[in-house]
Amino acid sequence: MSADNAYNRNVNKRMQEELAEFNTPRARYQQAIDRHWESQRDLDEEESDVYNVGGFQERWSETPSFTKVGVIVIGASSDQQVLASADR
Repeated sequence: MSADNAYNRNVNKRMQEELAEFNTPRARYQQAIDRHWESQRDLDEEESDVYNVGGFQERWSETPSFTKVGVIVIGASSDQQVLASADR
């Protein structure tokens, strides 16, 4: 029984030490930097329209697919792409 109490005390002590580390000025500054760069990566990924298939680069917007909900690709060419909404 005393071994369990010692274990629980050690676990609680370690948890308090780790939580105290998160509240330092350096850790808060690093969290702000991390949030900024994560949002930048998310924006870059949203803007990326190119993916690789078998060593070739394909553009997602020019790929006809049934998984693109609400959009039907009609007469896609290299010069022009005509889109029509599927809900009309």
